[in-house]
Amino acid sequence: MFNRSPRFVSVLALAGCFVDAGGTSTSDASASASSTSGPAVTTGGETGGPGGTTTGATTDASTGSDATTTGASGGTDVMASTGGECLALAQLAMTKDCVKGVDIASEDWGTQRCAEEFGAGWSWIEHHYQGGWDVEGRWIEEASVGLRGWVQVTDQDSECFSNGGTKGVTWVRTSCSATCHPGCDAYVGDTPCDQCLRLICVAAAR
Repeated sequence: MFNRSPRFVSVLALAGCFVDAGGTSTSDASASASSTSGPAVTTGGETGGPGGTTTGATTDASTGSDATTTGASGGTDVMASTGGECLALAQLAMTKDCVKGVDIASEDWGTQRCAEEFGAGWSWIEHHYQGGWDVEGRWIEEASVGLRGWVQVTDQDSECFSNGGTKGVTWVRTSCSATCHPGCDAYVGDTPCDQCLRLICVAAAR
């Protein structure tokens, strides 16, 4: 038996920081414990939106859940078709098929398209339906959060049929609303009229 010098004890202690009881280095253990959550993926994309880019909902691959937007206070809580609790301030829907902006003839044309697909009382959503810039409510059909759709603004020339077919105004679908933000221009339009997007429709809450 011999006496360990302080320097020898320090070397042993330092070595213990890098080797565990099973003989595995600390760096190896850290590498094996790396995160296994999946990357974010884009789902439900549809050609269109400002600049003609592809838009879609961002979904976490490890959970498969869409982002949820909380509605304003008041109204009755109901389950949205895309998930999350939404307030029944209005009924919202997007037409099944897209339509090019240049093919939208008028405000009445858009409203007729909505009524034909969803029934009496439905209309093509107008910018000021709930005061302006967004409409909160419950989506009655399945579609991905993040899709953009054509809307109308009665006091501006921002639809394709009212400005010579340059750009039309669009809103984006969230879990519990249709909203101008981000990216819409309610004054001169934001999306080229040759893009094919769905119409956003609205009806009174039931």
